[in-house]
Amino acid sequence: MSRRRDFSCAEVVGGIEATELSVRLPGARGEIWAQPYGGAPAGGDVHYVATCGVSQLSKVVLADVSGHGAAVADAARIIHAALVDNLNEHDNGRLLSSINRAFVSRSPGAFHFTTMVASIYDSANRTLVYAYAGHPPLLLGRRSTGRFESLDYDHGVPIGVVDDVLYEQRHLALEVGDVLV
Repeated sequence: MSRRRDFSCAEVVGGIEATELSVRLPGARGEIWAQPYGGAPAGGDVHYVATCGVSQLSKVVLADVSGHGAAVADAARIIHAALVDNLNEHDNGRLLSSINRAFVSRSPGAFHFTTMVASIYDSANRTLVYAYAGHPPLLLGRRSTGRFESLDYDHGVPIGVVDDVLYEQRHLALEVGDVLV
């Protein structure tokens, strides 16, 4: 993905508030649903979608801050701000490392960790590049087989646990009609 560093990105939608919406991205479409605990206006679930280049790349990041309440929303704001600060980073491993450093340095005092999955979909060649920071695995539904499989490998250390962490990204070829959950 290094050849794409010159692709500028623009946020489509992102935040920590209750959300229910459909998004259309280059070569893909998606649904976002988030409901903060207890009906609060904001919580610890972070969603972030951006497009990059001439609408060739779609960046999707999901994160879940441990815990509930106002302190969790404050921690989620730090994560969202770090995503905005790293909008144009196209290497998911470096993105997660940078967010981890920002989170550790700006943490609101109470111990919180965050699980996260960062991905970039290239619609030109139907390739997904993704990395985990302690997050449960993505599920891939293959249209060709009608079955789901777990995109499982070393999930890495959650954000906020250790200062300096390197995260590994994986590449996956997708086919028309495949589904990611």
